[in-house]
Amino acid sequence: MTAIGAEAFFYGHWTSVTIPYTVATIGDEAFFECTSLTNIASVDNPDFTSIGDSAFASCSALASMPMPATLTNIGTSAFAQSGLTNVTIPGSVNKVGDFAFDSCGGLTNATISSGVTSIGVYAFDNCGALATVTIPSTVTNIEVPSFSQCGKLSAITVDPANPYYSSMNGSLFDKGQTALFRYVGSSAASFTIPESVTNLADYAFSMSTSLTNIGLPGNLALIGQSAFLDCINLTTVTLPASLWSVGSFAFQSCFKLTNVFFAGNAPASDTSIFMNDSYARSYYLAGTSGWGVTFAFHPLSTWNPQIRTNLVTFGVRTNRFGFTINGASNLQITVEACTNLNTATWSPLTNLTLTNGSTYFSDSTWTNYSGRFYRITSP
Repeated sequence: MTAIGAEAFFYGHWTSVTIPYTVATIGDEAFFECTSLTNIASVDNPDFTSIGDSAFASCSALASMPMPATLTNIGTSAFAQSGLTNVTIPGSVNKVGDFAFDSCGGLTNATISSGVTSIGVYAFDNCGALATVTIPSTVTNIEVPSFSQCGKLSAITVDPANPYYSSMNGSLFDKGQTALFRYVGSSAASFTIPESVTNLADYAFSMSTSLTNIGLPGNLALIGQSAFLDCINLTTVTLPASLWSVGSFAFQSCFKLTNVFFAGNAPASDTSIFMNDSYARSYYLAGTSGWGVTFAFHPLSTWNPQIRTNLVTFGVRTNRFGFTINGASNLQITVEACTNLNTATWSPLTNLTLTNGSTYFSDSTWTNYSGRFYRITSP
């Protein structure tokens, strides 16, 4: 026997199956809806290459399946609605098939080995328990969507060596609206996008309801429409100087968004980007261009805080050295100090908020140093 044919054990009642050494392929629907099947013995044939479409679909008791290093094909819906809890896909597989692990409700971890190049549409759709996914640098195509409705997915690790990060067409981050991050909402509080990314797709992080912080890369040029739609816990965003375009509704219904810091010139945008964001306020750096009185009909202020050396509050007071800092209202800053400007090793002293655009800082330990220098930094 070199193959198990299509529908060979269709609707069977077996609890355990041993695949003969000679078998190289398992046909379409070979074990479809074998709901009592709990164990598949190792597939040892060095020529084993293919698991067909729906081969183990609806095998609800099947918790594990050996996938040898010679496997090249995982068919459409191959394990859909099965009982798999962990899966390691060998690098010999060309593509993880469409719907391959769709609705595997007990699947908690998926490891995709180096060598896999493509992940099919809805490959891991509705895997409600899936918590972690590792995507190697060899993956060049993720269909739209692959990880939708994975409510517990809090860690998607993508190898930063992936050459497709920066491409507008084919990038893992630009492949489509829900390719990686839509519905990643119940656990992911923060995410840092690799520095090589220049374009962020439409709807890229939409409905990520636990996202409070996002680290954007320094070369980011484009934020797609609705990229952060309904990120209801996102509070602060810093946008790099490289940014030239922000899509419509990019931050719509981010109800807690209060501070948006722009490091460069005003990007191309329309008035919808902060729709329903009652508290959003934008800040821009002095010397940048394109700014008006407001931005997208929301308040706009200069970003740069300043130490006021011309006020009576500046200098030595009883048991302290202090000064007043002015800047944009509610701007968060850090006061740092060093003892030698030649080496300029700065240490943070405290974090402050410019309530109503002002705050006072004092240092009661300044006499412990023969000389001390201060500076302030902001996001």
